Order: sequence, then structure tokens, then C-alpha cells
Amino acid sequence: MDAAADPAGSTAEVPPASASEPPPRDGDNSNNATCSGNKQSLSGLPEVISIDPAGDLILDVTFETSSKATTTHKTSGARKNPTQAAAPLPPQTRSMRRAYRVDAAALRRQSRYFEKLLGDARFREAAEVAAALDRLAARGVRPRDVVTAADAAELLPWVRVLDDDEATRFPARVREAALAGLLHVLHGRQIEGVEDVGAAGTSTGTATTDKNTSPKVKASAKTDTSASALTKVNAKANANAKTSTSASPKANPSRNTRTSPNKSGSANANAKATTNTKTNASTGPSTKHQIGMQFVVALAVLADRFDCAAPVSRWLVAAGQTQKFKWPVTTRKAVSGRDDLLANSMTRATEEALRQKILVSWLLDLPVRFQNATRELIMNGSCRWSAFAAEEDESLDASWWYLPDGLEQELQYRRHCILNTIASIQRHFLSLYASRSGGRQCKLGYDSSAACDSYQLGEMLKFLTHKNLLFLVDFSPRSLFDAVPDCALVPVVVENGGLLAALRQCPGYQVDKNHSNCGLRTRLLPILDFVQGLLSAGSVPVAAPAWRRDRAAAAWMPPETDDGGAAHDSDARRFRFTRLMLGDQRLRFENALGADKFAREVFTASSWNWTAED
Repeated sequence: MDAAADPAGSTAEVPPASASEPPPRDGDNSNNATCSGNKQSLSGLPEVISIDPAGDLILDVTFETSSKATTTHKTSGARKNPTQAAAPLPPQTRSMRRAYRVDAAALRRQSRYFEKLLGDARFREAAEVAAALDRLAARGVRPRDVVTAADAAELLPWVRVLDDDEATRFPARVREAALAGLLHVLHGRQIEGVEDVGAAGTSTGTATTDKNTSPKVKASAKTDTSASALTKVNAKANANAKTSTSASPKANPSRNTRTSPNKSGSANANAKATTNTKTNASTGPSTKHQIGMQFVVALAVLADRFDCAAPVSRWLVAAGQTQKFKWPVTTRKAVSGRDDLLANSMTRATEEALRQKILVSWLLDLPVRFQNATRELIMNGSCRWSAFAAEEDESLDASWWYLPDGLEQELQYRRHCILNTIASIQRHFLSLYASRSGGRQCKLGYDSSAACDSYQLGEMLKFLTHKNLLFLVDFSPRSLFDAVPDCALVPVVVENGGLLAALRQCPGYQVDKNHSNCGLRTRLLPILDFVQGLLSAGSVPVAAPAWRRDRAAAAWMPPETDDGGAAHDSDARRFRFTRLMLGDQRLRFENALGADKFAREVFTASSWNWTAED
């Protein structure tokens, strides 16, 4: 974010507002705003929304919405034709301005961002706010005595904040509600009247915009108000402010909802009875499940940005206990009657909800939910992890589509390790039966025959190709793209389905009744049971406490070298499967002691030998 950018989206330099007058209105780039003889009236300022009636500070927030704001869910696959890509649109920025009356002490107590911005004299905002409050005290006026919105706009100091949609691509109205909800949480107040705008946010074709709201205040020729320069909410401006973006539904129904108690028609009454919605002039609509995922994502991103995750995390836990918020369900069953593995893959909307759960639980420090969500993403894959993606999808540029703090690369690497391990099983037995130097695999003893091995090899090829577990590719250039589908979203384990369930359907055909133990099935099922036990280990998902404490020790991915490549061990780590491993007690129970390290060693091995030997 550019600290000199105008709130209205122009690149003109915004002059710092003086400490004796409110900030200039949006789009006014005239330097006369700082001249004492050309002070503007209060009619151009936004209406002051009261978060704390006794607050001593007004946050003047400008919400910018670019043309890339996400308003629809795209369902296209990972493969794209570059010739079909739309031409890039010129950047268009729209803004919406809101003002909130807050208590500076409450903000400083709950947020380390505001503690530095308003408490460190090295910041101009802190010095100007302190000077303005000193002038009020010299006049014998206490902030709590300023009751009306007009007096608050005229007397209290203003601090300007600019918020963009770079991280969430949410419309301005969504981020406006998130900020209002965050300010309520930081002041220890309940968030009331939050409607779920998740559906509304995806139905519109363009980003929602709003013009500056003119306050119902009288103009004053001279004011004694303090204001600060434009302060962007960005980690670049403050090392302690983390990067993210806000989004959420409308959360200030006191301004947006107007009710008339004396005028209520029967149609309105029936509608209220049907939806079980209570309407109040001060709190707005209130329902039992009124908080949507979009609001929670926006709130978490804002909490990370303002460095106040702890109070927001406590509020979210309490909201879940009181049934005001329910996490979206992303688990699913396998599609019945379908053998295609891709039929059980996640949709774009389901993956987006899952990624949002990971982002929220990471930013708000919810380790149990974070661990479960990362396991689910590893098992189901992502459209971002496709090997066939020709170009970057502009619809996937929100922050949850590329998880922060190295999580995106780590989750992708763990899934690749698991897929490589499972694929090595069928690859191992195909090489055994197809190789002339590997010895005869028929188990009939003295009557073993090469015909039995050939028969079993043919049955393996038929089964694996029928289940889309193996693809026959020839030497033609188009063979790879025509024969191999995009398997980035193939689920490893889903209820009654997945990759392991497909391998368990391996038939036990035999060349005749005497070769009952010569097939792949008798050798494959114990290995699948072993891998299933490894997948239940706690080391498969990412543990948030370990990742925060020592990322190098918790990561499966090898560290990068000085030249940017991944470091590799000089000694190849080979894994050899034995029959004794089938009775390993660590694999019988989930999260057993020692199972985590063992699972990590198996999945990150460089090669695997699945021929069971004692």
C-alpha cells in the first residue's frame, strides 16, 4: 500500500491534516485544506458511528475496493487454455468512508498496533492526538461530556486509516462490517445485528460501493480538532502490524436499518414471523445463526493486521459455544456408484471454505481446528497444486489461496510425500512382475510357473487402469496431456472412498485353483493397513504450536540452500517393509507415542521396498 495514495484512488499527494481541524473530505486534493483561512465545514465528513459513547478518538477509515474484488465463485478446473484468458482490465478503485468514535485506551490495551500508533511519540498520530486532548483539557472539556455526534466530530481528534482489499478481495461493505465488529470486540461489547452477507457477496456482478455519508451535524466556521496524516494499515508502516485484509458483512445496523414502530403491515409481520428475525432500531436484525464465515474471515484478517488476535479468538470461541457461529462443513462422503477418483474431489467452493478455516484458525491461534483442517487439505488436495496449471488464476489471489508463513509450501510437500509413498506400492509390484531379473513371483513352490506371473501382471494392469490409478502413456508428444488427467484433487481418504479404498478393491483372481496365494491382493492388503495406520499419526497435519515454535524441526520439507534449491541428504533414506511392522502397536491407535516420527520417516523416504520380509 502506498502511503501517499489519495483515499479516492488518485495518486496525488494528500497533505497532512492540521491539528486544529478535521481531515479533508475524500477526493479533495487542494492544499487549502490546511490553511486556517479556508477551513472546510463538517458537512463533508462522514457520520460518526459510536462504538464507545465516551470515546476520546475518532477513527476516519476509508475502505478502498479494486476491480479485482471477488464477487462470484468460479468453478473452472485447474487446466486452462492460455488463448482463452481474458485481457487484463485497468485498475479501478472505489472508496467508502466511515468514522468510528472509539476509546483510545481500550484500543491501546487490546492491540499492539494501536499501542505503538497512539502511544509512541515517534509517530505523528500519537503526538497530534495527545496535543488535541490537551487542548480539550485546557478548555475544561472531558471527552465523556461530548455527547452528540456533531460535537464529537468537531471536538475530538481524528486519525485517518486506509484499508484496501488486497488480501481478501472482499467488497468495501464487507470490510466495513468487519472493522465495526472488531472495534466492538476490542471495547468488550457484543457484536449485534450482523447479517450473513456470504450469499449476497457472491451474487452481485460488481463490487459494492458507497459514497461518503454526510453526517447530520451543523457546520462550524472554526474548529479545535486534532487530526492525523493518512495512516495505511500495512505491516510496512509498522513492523508490529501483520499483513492481511479485512472483510465481512454489514455490522452497523443502527445506521443502515431504520424501523418505524408505528408502521408495520401484515406482510412485514408475516415475513418477520417466517424468518424468526428480531428487528431493533439500535441493534438491527438478530437471528440465532447470524454470523457467517465471510464475516469471521474478515474479522480474523483484521485482527492479524491490528495485532489483536487474542480478544477476537476468545470472542469466536464464545460465539461457537452459543451457536451464533457454525464452522462450514467441508467433509463429505464418496459419490456412490462412481469408480472415478476425481468424482470424489472437492469443489472450488468447498476448498475455499476449507482454506478459510485454515487461515482463520492460524491467525486466531485455534490449534485443534487448525490441525484438523490442514489434515483435510492434505488428504483432499488443492486446485493450486496442479502440475498442469498453465498460468495463475486471478480469482485465486485472496490470502487464503496462498497460506502465509510457509504453510502453503509445507502442506503441498506433505501431500506429495504421501502420494509418492502410495504410488510406490503399485509401482513396486508392477516392476516385480514385469522384470525378468526380479525372480518368479508365483508362490506355488516347485510347480511355480511363468504363466502365473504373466496372468497376474495382466490383471494388475487391467485393475489399475480401470480405477484410473495407472495411465498408459506412449512416446507421442500429446500422449501425456491426452491420457493423464489432472490428479491434484484426488482424495487420499474420504468416507467410504478415496485412493486407499480404490486400491483395496484389487481382485484376487488366480490362473487356476492351485494358485490361491499368487495374486496381488494377498500382498497388497497388509501394506494398505500399514499405510492407513501411518495416516492417522499426528505428524501428517501441521501442528500450530510446533510450527510457531520451531519451524525447521516441524517441517517435512528440507531447508533451502544458499542458491535457492532444496537441500538433500547425502545418504539416500530407503524404507524396507517387514512383517514385524504389521503388528506395531503404535499404528493401532491414533496419535500414539512414537508414531509421528515413524510416519514422517516412511513418507519422506527416498525409496520404498514393499516386499515383506522378516
